[in-house]
Amino acid sequence: MSKHLGGRWRVAAAGGVLICAAALHGGRALARSGGMVGFSSKDGTTCNAAFCHSGGVAPIVNFIGPDALGTGAMATFRFVVQSQAPEQLSAGFNVAASDGRLGAIEGQGSRLQNGEITQTAPKGNDANGEASWEFTWTAPGTPGEYILFGAGNSVDGFADPAGDLAATTTHVVRVQCTGDCNGDTAVTVDELILGINIALDKAAVADCDLFDGDGDGAVTVGELIVGVRNALTRCGPATP
Repeated sequence: MSKHLGGRWRVAAAGGVLICAAALHGGRALARSGGMVGFSSKDGTTCNAAFCHSGGVAPIVNFIGPDALGTGAMATFRFVVQSQAPEQLSAGFNVAASDGRLGAIEGQGSRLQNGEITQTAPKGNDANGEASWEFTWTAPGTPGEYILFGAGNSVDGFADPAGDLAATTTHVVRVQCTGDCNGDTAVTVDELILGINIALDKAAVADCDLFDGDGDGAVTVGELIVGVRNALTRCGPATP
């Protein structure tokens, strides 16, 4: 059933699921306010495209995180939804990746579904009108450029999509071969020794910053292991 309130049609959520408002909606009594995947724009699909969210003001959405990682390295990213309308008080999101592995972080109000990340419940905006979620992404074992796709929906909290609107963005991460100090797509014994010396503080990270796969200013045992793997595979994926 529906009801006309203040010049807008409100659609009752009871007894059914709204077509697409469920995807990223922050509605009070709305089914699927716990989020939905498949609307990040990775395959060209967004909630707005289905004429589901309308009448609201599109938020500003963006990723915060590194734009370069080593093969197999894991880094933390933040997806931010900044409301552009005072009546839109909360937000939801969906993030997908062209490759690699996404991970939800405990306490962020997010979950992993079918390899994508979405909210577990609407998140209220802070004093700056922003809602954000941190998540992890583990780079593939093959060097190249990979894309994070993100959609954020800024919502007014009513159980219909008429005052909501989503926006999308992407973030390109350049994945480089961990341990390949000279960029020739191979890791040599000399480079492995240099990586070990960096880990032992006997050499500077600047001597081979490509051993610092996650860009945290140090070389860890895990990064040395990835370097050894790359030495065996010439910076390609490991053989199953």
